[in-house]
Amino acid sequence: MRIQKLKNKIPRRIILATIILLPIAFGGVYLGVYFGIMVPDLTSFMEVAPDTDEFYNLADINISRLEEIGTEFEHLQHEHIPLNISQTITKNATTGDVVLYHFTDNGQLHTIENLVASCLRYATLPAGAEKDYSLYLIRRMVDAMRLFIEVPNGGLGPTFPGEIVARFYAPPDRWNDGNYSEIFSDESYRHFNGTNGKLIDASGTDYSQWRMRLYTSKDELAAYFGGLAALLTLVPEPDIQNITKQIILQLMEGMLSSFWQHMGGVEDPGKPDGVHFQPPSSFVWKLLLTKLAMIVEPTNQKYRQLHHYYLAKERKVENVFVVGPTDSIDNYYSHYFNSFVLLGLFLVEDDQDILNLYFKNFHEKTYTNYRGHRNAMLNALYLAGAARTTRTTHYDLDSIRWDVLDQLWRFSERGLVPFDTTIGGYNSTINRTSLGAEWTVIDPNIAKWKNFVDNTWFGGLYKWLVYGLQDAIFDDRFLKPATVDMMRPKETIWNQNPYKEDGVHVYDTTNYITQYAGASFTLPYYILRYFGYVEVA
Repeated sequence: MRIQKLKNKIPRRIILATIILLPIAFGGVYLGVYFGIMVPDLTSFMEVAPDTDEFYNLADINISRLEEIGTEFEHLQHEHIPLNISQTITKNATTGDVVLYHFTDNGQLHTIENLVASCLRYATLPAGAEKDYSLYLIRRMVDAMRLFIEVPNGGLGPTFPGEIVARFYAPPDRWNDGNYSEIFSDESYRHFNGTNGKLIDASGTDYSQWRMRLYTSKDELAAYFGGLAALLTLVPEPDIQNITKQIILQLMEGMLSSFWQHMGGVEDPGKPDGVHFQPPSSFVWKLLLTKLAMIVEPTNQKYRQLHHYYLAKERKVENVFVVGPTDSIDNYYSHYFNSFVLLGLFLVEDDQDILNLYFKNFHEKTYTNYRGHRNAMLNALYLAGAARTTRTTHYDLDSIRWDVLDQLWRFSERGLVPFDTTIGGYNSTINRTSLGAEWTVIDPNIAKWKNFVDNTWFGGLYKWLVYGLQDAIFDDRFLKPATVDMMRPKETIWNQNPYKEDGVHVYDTTNYITQYAGASFTLPYYILRYFGYVEVA
């Protein structure tokens, strides 16, 4: 046998190691340039706290007026829920009559935005007519919460399936009503008939002639989870508690039976729709639902063991709530729907160490990326977490509170109540150009990195990413974030990137006025009210 000398083996090992390590090293450089240099260069200015010199004087912000606005929006809410689902409406400009209820793909999300705001309001009010009115609205929207899960599954409670939650529903007499939801007569891949629950259990209901919209996304389900937390925590009425607990148990058992997959897929409601809560999804979804189930059934060892298992995994990876820098420029809406899950955890968690962990991760892995955005929802959420933690908050809470109040005060100053296309009688939003040249400056780093991608061989390797997967990276973004009075009215303004908003929105309201529900105001405002940042005499 011929024995190969060691000196002959060494070069081969070097060659083999080079072949293996070179792609790894290149991949590290490739990702490092993008996530370590390019993205921070495009987003770091967004992490800087806004200049309070541009805020209204804090002494001029009338808290009593903000409370009045919250009440006004609450009383307008009944106009938006004909099916107990929150909808945008169009009115005749002369008579004020509603001529159209707009269909929305996010019926569940927008309903629960307003539901959570009403729950927070209810919890802050003394007994009386206003508290009773909030409870009236809550009961109507809780009925929608019930039907979101009951129509696709045939009944309410853990004896029925719970893997599907609908985006929207319509009873038979509303299928073809053009004033409501004529889209349900369409044969869309997302539209199905409901389930005949009597074939599952005698206590079920026949929803086979109802129509529902499925293919439900995580933003919808985030609101659903957060809405359940708000109801369970803030509204102790026995009927509300009973429905809420039945939904929680049904959803808990449904998620376990489907291995944390949501059903209601394309053209077949019995198949997964692609939404799931398994890795790489954060454990935050599982933590909230198992915590809710533990509260409902405190002696159920299965729920307790699962919650502690997910919590142990979460403590290990410390990944409770992650919306990174790229999301602040490309995937902006993602922070908004994740907010409902974290708000739910802030409401229901009773272990101080765990609350501290949730807040720590939110502070370090999400909020720092959005500190300069003037986003009242995220700012209010940070204040909510700060109210529940014993950790050092690092940021000046007074300036964050001022930031939220300034944005909300603009609803008063601009006359944005109701929140409609009259824009307080101006029929147009405030244009950036009217505020001065500094408001129209585009981030120069966008052009720099676009040139790098377009005109260098190495930069060209990122084209699939910046012109495909994350195709908003090179969109124009201003150096100053927009304020409320620049933003076009819609169901919520806090899932819009404020650095892209130019304020150029003009409306013709001669014949018709489109009106939006008030969650853009009420949700951040009542978070502040509930967590003690606003006191009303």
